[in-house]
Amino acid sequence: VSRKKGALYYISMKRQREEESKEVDKSQDKDTEGKNDVSAPLSIKNEFSDDDDDQTSFRRGRGTGKATVKKGSECPYLDMISRQNLDFDFEKCCSVSLSRTNVYVCLVCGKCFQGRGVNTYAYTHSLESNHHMFMKLDSGRVYCLPDNYEVLDSSLDDIRHVRDPKFSSDDMDRIRSGAAKWSLALDGAEYMPGLMGLSNEKAHDYANCVVQLLVRVPPLRDFLLDPANTTSTPATRAAGTAAGSSAVAAGQLVPRLGELCRKLWNARAFRGQVSPHEFIQAMMASSSKRFTMDVRSDPVAFWTWIVNAAHTELTMGGREGERGRERERSRQGNQPDNKSNGRVSMNNSQNS
Repeated sequence: VSRKKGALYYISMKRQREEESKEVDKSQDKDTEGKNDVSAPLSIKNEFSDDDDDQTSFRRGRGTGKATVKKGSECPYLDMISRQNLDFDFEKCCSVSLSRTNVYVCLVCGKCFQGRGVNTYAYTHSLESNHHMFMKLDSGRVYCLPDNYEVLDSSLDDIRHVRDPKFSSDDMDRIRSGAAKWSLALDGAEYMPGLMGLSNEKAHDYANCVVQLLVRVPPLRDFLLDPANTTSTPATRAAGTAAGSSAVAAGQLVPRLGELCRKLWNARAFRGQVSPHEFIQAMMASSSKRFTMDVRSDPVAFWTWIVNAAHTELTMGGREGERGRERERSRQGNQPDNKSNGRVSMNNSQNS
């Protein structure tokens, strides 16, 4: 009964806001004679778009508009958040439209929906299910719907850290020194950061064991734990695809491997197990389905492929200028660039 009353209340508020917006449109039409009609409904694209990323813009009508900001003490729905239902290991797409644009995760049930303006899927879900707390996946900002105001509270930092783990210099020193301790998940189970389990959905355990080996190699581990090394690679720039997006496209192997490595070393995870779903999708796309999740492959062959594929993405086959040459020298142990000198040093080492 209380949910029905709440839904009726928000529906009445919705109608009141629409009437107010129509009145504003009519008053502005009088001042802007000869211009295009602004009272017409906006397109679907505008309804699902967000204007908060552009602080100088404001959309009238049924768009999202610029949300107000409130502290956590002013939001009565903050205690509705259920961290047990949150899982950021799978694709970030709307559960209704399957779109990856402006996706919000419901912090109560864990489902993803597109947009937050009136008539969007997230807005409708807040009315039908009485779930009011949503987080935008690409920025980590939290909003309360359908009232459409942003919530600022330090208690939400742990959710942002699980969504995108970050490691400070102290964290890196602790990992390098081997002083990592056991951590506790939400259910009280203990897990060791860096040795967390990888779920096997079908038959990709051969890839799981190789990933466990890669994230334990200290130089490679330190490289992958820094998001600056993996968020924008030459391959992603050449493909015109942002590494933070969930679209499975070319050049996504290294960004997904870095994201998986950071999750495996996260000491504040909600679970003691990580799903490599997004990494497996990128692996299948990069290998042209030579390696899949349905058929078990040779781990040695996969090891050889992923090392070369990751190196190619990072250096574009050695054609990325000085940055690529520096990584090439680092990978080969600071060997000289001159091929003849390199052959001489190699022959000398073999003779010795």
